[in-house]
Amino acid sequence: MTATFPDLQSTLSECLTDKSLQLQVKSMGSQLSIMINRPQNEAEVDYQAISDKLLTKLRSLNLPNVNSVKLYGRMANTQKIEWQLNQTLEASNPAANSAIASPPNATNSTASQKPKTKFQTYLEQFSHYSNVISAASLLGLLVLLGFNTLAGQKTQAAVYEYKIESVNDLIFTETMNTMGTQGWELVFARRAKDSSTDDFAYEIILKRVKK
Repeated sequence: MTATFPDLQSTLSECLTDKSLQLQVKSMGSQLSIMINRPQNEAEVDYQAISDKLLTKLRSLNLPNVNSVKLYGRMANTQKIEWQLNQTLEASNPAANSAIASPPNATNSTASQKPKTKFQTYLEQFSHYSNVISAASLLGLLVLLGFNTLAGQKTQAAVYEYKIESVNDLIFTETMNTMGTQGWELVFARRAKDSSTDDFAYEIILKRVKK
C-alpha cells in the first residue's frame, strides 16, 4: 500500500487516540518532518508512545523515496521544542537508530547533531577573532611594558627616587600639577591636621625615575 503526501497528515492523525493532539507533516526530500502539537492546557504528553504508533503506521504505508523521519513535540502556538526523535523507516527497532529521543518536557539532547545555524557560525567566528584580538592585545601590552620576549632579552629595571612633602589643602592641586611637570608621580597621600595651626594638609610620597 502506498500513500500520497496530501493524504498522509490525515492518515497519521487517525492513529492518535488523543484527538486533542494535532500533527503537521512536511516533506524534505527523502525525509519527513512531523510536528506533534499538544494543547496548552495538557500538562504532559507521552511523545515516545505517540511516535511508536506513527512510525509503525509509516512503515506499513511503504512510502516511496522516504528513508527517514524527524518527529518533534511542542506546545501548540509556541516555538520551543520539548522533544525530538530521528528515525530511519527501515529499522523496526528504535534502539537500532543512532539518534536518541529526548524525554518529554526535557531539553533537546540532539541539538548538537543539527546543522549549524548562521548565528552559531557567527558566534564561533566572533569567538575566534576575539581570541586573536586578545592575544594581539596581550602582545602589545608586553611590548609597552618593555619585555622583548621574542629576542629573549630582559630590559633593565627602572631606578626611582622618592621624596616626602606636606602640602596645604588650599594649594594641593596647584602643587601636584607643578610636581607632575617635574616628573614626580604620587604614590601615597594622607590628609592630616596640624595641631599647632589647626590647618589641614596632605602628607604625600612622590616618586620619579632617577635621572
